[in-house]
Amino acid sequence: MTSRTRKQGASTGSAAPSPPPYYYSSMPVSRHSETTPLIGKEKHWKEWLLGVTVVIGFVLISMVIVDFSIRATRQPCNDPLDPDVRDRIRKKWDHELQQHNELVLNHQKQEATWEREQTDHDELIEEWNREREGYMVEKQEREEKWKVEQITHDELIEEWMGEKKEREERWKVEQIAHDELIEEWNREREGYMAEKWEREQRWKREQKAHDELVREQWERERIDHDREKMEREQREEDERRRLNMFWVDVEPRGCTTYATREYIARLANVPSNYDRRVEACKATPLVVHDQSYLPSTCEDNGSNGTIGTWKVNHNQPDCVTSWTDYKVKGCTSVGSGRRYIEHRLDNLQPGGNWREFSATTPVRFHGMQFSGAEESFQSAWGVYGLWKINDDEC
Repeated sequence: MTSRTRKQGASTGSAAPSPPPYYYSSMPVSRHSETTPLIGKEKHWKEWLLGVTVVIGFVLISMVIVDFSIRATRQPCNDPLDPDVRDRIRKKWDHELQQHNELVLNHQKQEATWEREQTDHDELIEEWNREREGYMVEKQEREEKWKVEQITHDELIEEWMGEKKEREERWKVEQIAHDELIEEWNREREGYMAEKWEREQRWKREQKAHDELVREQWERERIDHDREKMEREQREEDERRRLNMFWVDVEPRGCTTYATREYIARLANVPSNYDRRVEACKATPLVVHDQSYLPSTCEDNGSNGTIGTWKVNHNQPDCVTSWTDYKVKGCTSVGSGRRYIEHRLDNLQPGGNWREFSATTPVRFHGMQFSGAEESFQSAWGVYGLWKINDDEC
C-alpha cells in the first residue's frame, strides 16, 4: 500500500460525510401547471403508449442492474478504498516484505560465506606459493645432487666397464684352460671307462669261474651229506628195528586248536646206554585213528624215558568248534566305511585256550571265507569273535 493510499484512507475516515448529490429526475419536467388535467382530452392514447414503453424500459434496465449487482457480489471487490481489500493488500505486502528480508539475509550469509571462502582461497594460494617456492628450491638442490650423483655414477660405470673388460679377458683365458682341462679329463675318462670295462669283463669271468667252482663244490658236499644222512638214517633204522623200539602209554590230551588234539606217549624198549634217544623218537611214528604221525616234539627225560608229543588234526570231532549267533553290530567309527560282525564260539571244551580256538576256527558269511576271528573276547555268556567288513552306510 502506497503513502498516497494511506493518506486517502486517513482523510476518508476523519472527515464528515459529504451530502449526497442532487437528484436529477429522469422524467422530463412538465410545462403544465397543476391545474392541467391529468388526462388530456386529446392524444391520450399516444401518451398511454409512451408510458407503457417507459415502464417496460425501466423494468428492463432494473433487471440489467440487478443482474450486474448479483454478478458484482459474486466477484471479490478490488476497490482500494475497501477496508478488506486494504487488509488483504497489507498482508500481501507484509508477506512480500518478509520474503524480501529472508532473501536479503540469505544474500548476506552467502556474501559472508564467499568472503570466508575467498580468505581461505587466498591463504591456500599463499601456502601453495610457499610450497612451490620450497619445491623449486628443493628441486634445484635435488638436480644439483643428481648431477653430482650422475658424475659419480658415470665414473663408476667407466670403472665397472674397465673391470668387466679385464674380467672378460681373464674369463677367456680361463675358458681356454678349462676347455683344455675338459679335453684332458675326457681322454682320461675314456681310458678309465675302457679299463673299467676290461676289469668288469675280467671280474665277470672270474666270478663265473668262481661260481662254477663253488657250485661244483657245494654239489659234491650236498651229495656227500645226503649220502651220509641216508647211511646214518639207514643205520639208525636198522638199529631201531634191531632194538624193536615202539610207543607205549599213549594218552590223548586236551584240544589245542580247531579240530586238533594233543597226544603224548613214551618210547619203549630203549637201551639205557643208547645215546640217540631223541633221534629215535623223531623217527618212530605213532598210529592214531589208522593214520601214522611223527612226533612234533621229543623230550629226553633220562631214566624216566623219552616222551613224544603229537598234534593230531584228523578225526577229532570233540575239538571242532563253530561260530553261531550271527549279529550285525555298529560301525567301527564314524566315516570309516567298516562295520563289526559278531559270532559266538560254540563247542569250546573246558580248559581249551579260547584265544587259540577263536583265531583258528573258520567261518564263512557274506560270500567271504575267514580262517578265524579278527578280534575275540570272553564274557560271562561265552566267547565272541568280531570281524570287520566294508559297509557304505558307515
